[in-house]
Amino acid sequence: RYADCMLAQIFQSTACNAIHSIEQRAAKWIMSAMERTNGNGVVPLTHEQLSTLLGVGRSYTSRVIQNFKAEGVLDTRRGAIVIRDPDKLKLRSCMCNEAVKDHFEEVLRGVYPSEDNPAN
Repeated sequence: RYADCMLAQIFQSTACNAIHSIEQRAAKWIMSAMERTNGNGVVPLTHEQLSTLLGVGRSYTSRVIQNFKAEGVLDTRRGAIVIRDPDKLKLRSCMCNEAVKDHFEEVLRGVYPSEDNPAN
């Protein structure tokens, strides 16, 4: 099951990098980071780190972040991204993380607690 999930994540990531825009992938990574941290809307992520995750130059990442800031989606502070409007960010994101989460839930059902059934 672990190998199945790992391959699914790799395949989805490869497809995502091939077909989705830098903006969609940036939103996806920021949303993913928020889910994996304390969820308070502050993501400890620098422009440089996000550039590495996206596989693009820092200048591209800075432009994307500036556009998100202009739309009121997020803000920045030293070493962190502050999410102002998670709903707008999710709308700008591709759905690749959701596809991977759905696959994990299907393959690993009952292994980890789910949001629907925390007692599991």
